[in-house]
Amino acid sequence: MELQVITPEEIQVIIADELEKAVKDINTKGTAKQWMNKTELAKYLGIGRPGLNKLIEKGMPKVMFEKTYKFYVPDVNKWLTNHK
Repeated sequence: MELQVITPEEIQVIIADELEKAVKDINTKGTAKQWMNKTELAKYLGIGRPGLNKLIEKGMPKVMFEKTYKFYVPDVNKWLTNHK
């Protein structure tokens, strides 16, 4: 078995690389999905599709994209807060 010596500069580079990976991982996993389709949004809200359709009829913000509705989650959350 060979003894390997790591210089302080090498340790600093290793730590910086690992820290950068950890921050990217946190940012990726910690960020909720911003755009959802009807199925995803219903699951996110904990309601069924009929309940979601009622909210859409009441004016929930949506965007038609390639023949399907897409929902921008921050706008939906704001709309729900204003329509309690």
